[in-house]
Amino acid sequence: MPELYAGADFTPSNDWLMGAGVHLISLKPCTTSVVDGKEFKVNERMTTYSYEAHLKYTGRNYTFAAKSLMASCLDQTALIGGYGISSVDPRTGEQEYTPFRHSTTWANFNYGTKWKSGLFLGYTKNLGTDDELVSKEVYGMGLNIDQLFTVNVNLSYNLPHWQIELEYSPATAWYGTIDQKNGKVGDTHTVTNHRVLGLVMYYF
Repeated sequence: MPELYAGADFTPSNDWLMGAGVHLISLKPCTTSVVDGKEFKVNERMTTYSYEAHLKYTGRNYTFAAKSLMASCLDQTALIGGYGISSVDPRTGEQEYTPFRHSTTWANFNYGTKWKSGLFLGYTKNLGTDDELVSKEVYGMGLNIDQLFTVNVNLSYNLPHWQIELEYSPATAWYGTIDQKNGKVGDTHTVTNHRVLGLVMYYF
């Protein structure tokens, strides 16, 4: 702590919405360390910033929305991300940390009212760390993924109180080995997941 977000939206017309924001998170991973059986009090802290921009256009019977995010250690929001160790004090065991940075962009298009179709595209890329990693031990989610691409295609039938929907979503991830010099992922191989979802919902 603290974790803060500040953003602003601009609406030049009833059809358009544009905005941007900045996110800050400050982590204190450890308060004590043990070296040669001795316990030391340490003062560790890592503060990182993330940046995002978004837009949305609403037409007569369609909408388009997109967002681009430069994320730094945002795994607590269920995004790929985290941090690693950049230095260790051999006397006290106090560590310094470096965040993994990821670029994430998505776009979503929906068309129709009663019959509604949608297409979602998303892409995430591991941009590595600011500093060299001194340990293979890393903390976060999906840090051995170089890039991730996902598509979602859906079709729904909508009535005043009913919604019936079917969607298909394939996702491909490039898994590999983390390079300790820059935090990037190499020697990759792909894994693809396929998800099919059916939905029937009644609104009171």
